[in-house]
Parts: sequence; C-alpha cells; structure tokens
Amino acid sequence: MPDALNASWIAVSELVPRLLGAGLVLFATFLVARLLQRLSARLLRRVGFDNVLERTGSTSTLRRVGFAGAPSLLIGYVIFWGILLAGAAAALSVLGLSSLQENIDLIVVLAGRALLAVLILAGGLAVAGWLSYLAGREAEVADLRGADLFRRGIFAAVLVVTALLAAAQLGIDISLLVLLATVFFGTVGLVVAL
Repeated sequence: MPDALNASWIAVSELVPRLLGAGLVLFATFLVARLLQRLSARLLRRVGFDNVLERTGSTSTLRRVGFAGAPSLLIGYVIFWGILLAGAAAALSVLGLSSLQENIDLIVVLAGRALLAVLILAGGLAVAGWLSYLAGREAEVADLRGADLFRRGIFAAVLVVTALLAAAQLGIDISLLVLLATVFFGTVGLVVAL
C-alpha cells in the first residue's frame, strides 16, 4: 500500500507542474491572440481596408451572407482563432499527451485549412459582389437588356470559381467539379451566344 501511495504522489507531483505550464501557455496564447486580433483590425482600418471594400460593394455582400461587422474585424477573428488553436496544440505538448497531441495537431492543420478556405470564400464573395456591381452598372450605362441577369451570372461564376478554390484548399479532389463547371459554363456561353 505505501508503494501505491508513493507512486500516486509521484504521478501527481509530475502532473501539477505540467498542468500549470499548459494553463500558462493557454493564457499567454489567449493574450497574444487578442492583442494581434485588435492590432490587425486597427491596422487594416487605418490603411483603409474597410473603406475600399465599402466602395466596391463587397461589404454589402458580406452583410447579405450574415456578417454585420467590418471586414477588418473578420480578418481579426480569423487571426485570433488561428493563434488560439496553435496555442491549444502547444499546451497539449506541454502536458505530454502524445496521442491527444497528434489528434490536436491534425485538427489544427485542418482548422488552418478551413480558416483559409473561409477567407477565400469571403474574399470571393467580396470580389463577386464588386464585379457583378461593376458589370451591372456598365450594362445599364450601355442600355443592354438583361443587365440584372448579366449581373447575377457574373456573381455566380465568380462564386463557383471561389468555391472550387476553397474546396481545393480543404483537400477535396475538384477535377470532376472543374469538368462539370466547364461543361455548364460552356453550355451557358453557347446558349447566350445563340
């Protein structure tokens, strides 16, 4: 019995410093992530990132999707969560849980890819809104019929390309999707030309 108590005491005495170290790593990571989130949002606001996206109509596209904040805040959130996930992986490394650490490392890699895919989709939405607005405005100035249909077609085309890029970032094989998109857009192009 004394050997079991002694072994338990040794295990607890080794675990407590690791838990404190992991907690300290998580706390420091949270502070750094919050600081970089705010600094990046301020920097982007100061260089006029939000104003450029507002003038191009991209902000309204983000609002239609459901994000009511400024685009610089969206970038800040992505930075915050990316750093926090990396910090969680570092905290698990301090704990010495190798099997759990491998799974968390995989989650961090996948989350990083997912965050990048979300950024690609957000940027694609912004560009799609901007290009469709410009094309629709020029079509109205040229007094073309079907300006709204033309605007929607450009929005859909840019959004499809963006979705394919995001899917490729996630590791999804998009060769069949590219083939289907090529056939679809080729068919639409022929129908419009005729």
